[in-house]
Amino acid sequence: MLLNKLNPIKQCCYLITISSPILLLLIACSNNESRAQQSPPNKVLSTSNMANTAINQGLVALLTLPGQATLGSPLNIHFELKNNRSTPITLLKWGTPLEGKFTRNIFQISKQGQTIDYLGRNIKRSAPTDADFITLQPYSSIKATIDLQQGYEIQTTGRYKISLNLHHLQNKQNNLEPVNTGMPIYVDIQ
Repeated sequence: MLLNKLNPIKQCCYLITISSPILLLLIACSNNESRAQQSPPNKVLSTSNMANTAINQGLVALLTLPGQATLGSPLNIHFELKNNRSTPITLLKWGTPLEGKFTRNIFQISKQGQTIDYLGRNIKRSAPTDADFITLQPYSSIKATIDLQQGYEIQTTGRYKISLNLHHLQNKQNNLEPVNTGMPIYVDIQ
C-alpha cells in the first residue's frame, strides 16, 4: 500500500533496495499497464477494440466494439461472460447485457472526461425465478449484443471511453460473485 502513495521515481528507488529481479518484473508490468490504459490521441483504432483481462480463474467479462462508428447508427457493443473455473456456476442475468435490453446503468461512458447520461430504465423486481438465471459450464462463455444508443445519450461526435459497470453477479445461492471487467475500450464516433 505504501508503494501506491509514492511517486513513480520514488517507487523505483524503493524497489531497487528490495530486489533487482522483482524491480525488472514490476517495471515491465507497470509499463504494459500504463500503455494499455492510455488512449492514443487521434489514432484510428483497429476494427475490433477489445477489453481483456489476464486472470486465469473466476468470471471474466469482455467487451468488443468497432474502433469507429457513425453518429446515429446503431452502436452495438458485444459482451462476453466467461467462466474460467473448473466448476459450473449459475448466475442471475438481471442488469447485464444478457437480458438483451437496458434495465439498469450497465456501462460507464464518458467523452473528454464528461460522463454520458444513462437514459434507460431502472427496474425494481420481486424475487427471481429459475428462468432469470443462466448456468455457465466450466471454461465456457455466453455472448450478447446490445445497442449503447438505446440506453445512453450519445449525441455528438468524438472519442468515447466505455467501461463495464458490473463488478459482481448474484449466484443462485444469493451470494455475490466478483467479475473481472478488464480495461476500458474506446470508440471514435464520426
